[in-house]
Amino acid sequence: MTQQPENLRNTIGKKGVILAVMVVVMASHGAAYARNLSGKTLRIALASEIISADPHRHVYTPDILLLSHIYDTLVAQDQDERLAPSLAVKWAQPTPNTWDFTLKKDARFHDGSPLRAHDVASSIQRARSVRDSPVSFGDYLSAIVRTEILSPHVLRIHTTDPIPDLPYRLSILKIIPTKAVLASRADFDQLLQKTGSGPYQLQQFDRQKQEIILRASSNYHGPPPRWDTVVLRVIPDDALRVTALIAGHVDIIEQLPPADASRLVRNPAYTVTSLKPDQLLFLAPDTRKRHSPFVLETGKRQTNKNPMHDPRVRRAISLAIDRQALTEDSLCGFAEPTDSPLLSSIRPTHLRPEPERARKLLRDAGWEGGFTVTLHIPEDRYASALEIANTVALQLSRIGVTVVIEPVDPELFYRAAGNGEYSLMLLGIALDIRTPMHPLSSLLGSTQKMNRTGWQNARMDRLLAAAAEMENAGERGARERGARLAEIQAILDAEAPIMPLYRQVPLYAMRAHLSMNNTEPRGNLADTITPLPSPSRTVSDAGH
Repeated sequence: MTQQPENLRNTIGKKGVILAVMVVVMASHGAAYARNLSGKTLRIALASEIISADPHRHVYTPDILLLSHIYDTLVAQDQDERLAPSLAVKWAQPTPNTWDFTLKKDARFHDGSPLRAHDVASSIQRARSVRDSPVSFGDYLSAIVRTEILSPHVLRIHTTDPIPDLPYRLSILKIIPTKAVLASRADFDQLLQKTGSGPYQLQQFDRQKQEIILRASSNYHGPPPRWDTVVLRVIPDDALRVTALIAGHVDIIEQLPPADASRLVRNPAYTVTSLKPDQLLFLAPDTRKRHSPFVLETGKRQTNKNPMHDPRVRRAISLAIDRQALTEDSLCGFAEPTDSPLLSSIRPTHLRPEPERARKLLRDAGWEGGFTVTLHIPEDRYASALEIANTVALQLSRIGVTVVIEPVDPELFYRAAGNGEYSLMLLGIALDIRTPMHPLSSLLGSTQKMNRTGWQNARMDRLLAAAAEMENAGERGARERGARLAEIQAILDAEAPIMPLYRQVPLYAMRAHLSMNNTEPRGNLADTITPLPSPSRTVSDAGH
């Protein structure tokens, strides 16, 4: 039985890549699974390397995906951004600058110790102060002034200003016991077995093989885990990940390559599921330095100028990109092209390129002869990223800008990006964090660590703050907020501090006896997967 969401049906026939079946590569590993695992087991293939087992190290989606099985949060959030109780049974805002959270009395960590308000307070403090974090939780928790323990099960949080969305911000914060707050990043490879309170407990973490085995927790405070055992395997190579599914060595894969979706969706042995867009992908230029390290003038001569410092050059790059072709050709339509980071439409989007206008802007900026720039991208992080980068490079070559593509190990990439070491980057930011003006405030706020470009604009900061305050201010507030958003968009059009490309549609493929139910606030990937009655056709029946 195969689910065919509307965008999948519309995409069938656009593109299909027949992969060579590399069963021999996977066979020995599959045999090991068969020997060592039994009962209700779910095997998941992940696309990106797990960088850190420390739940507060950084806001990095692949790590969060793993750790959400092991750790719990105060509140949960479903696919439609609705909040639901998790460790907290209720929360309230008694004054504009305070929030009270009441905890479950039966919640325990995996070592059996009770979870109390002081553990939540310690977790907040630790997440805000982790040093050398490439993408800090501090950006989401910076408004918290202090915490106050009203009772063992009630925590009061004091904020600098009214923060109506604080429960949403805390929905990504994993809670650890107070005794673990001084643990180092390396310690958590071992501490994972004891410091979680989530539905699954770590049994094995092989960092070298990038394989994690989880067992259902016997004392979980929430709905019973759906699986006895969950095996998470990192398979960065797209072809190998699809092959692992076809060969029967995994049950579900994330980041299904868009080109393979139209192939698998026709096959009743598999279910293909798409969700609403979960990431904004964009180009981030270095705007802070007069001389940028990865820029050459045409003819390979070094230059002491940084073309990205000039908004005319940034606008030219944005105008040269054919976003519609980019998403249709490179992503088979499984993306929403956009030229704005604002989630609500303020003006018509400009998806088709304007190369003549772009070339004029380059001439006006003194770069008529073009230049060469290195585009750094995180390796194996975003779906079809290398193909996207190559398509962007081809489009920019038409206005005289030569792009050299440089994939980098993700941990090294995000560290260097945070230090401003690159001239041009391909970046993504999650869209499932419901805070006012997200993702724009995170990307371009002058004090935000996620601002990789170095671009600062005091007027933009004021407009972002004003628009955020008006988010829940009724009809009059909505009109005023719309006016602020129009001003924000005008600055974005004039300055082009980033060049948005598209919103990524996540794709999953799984065996046909499974389905994905992402409407429940279960908080982790494994428990959104539900077994169905055995399908009439098996993989072997389908000719695999």
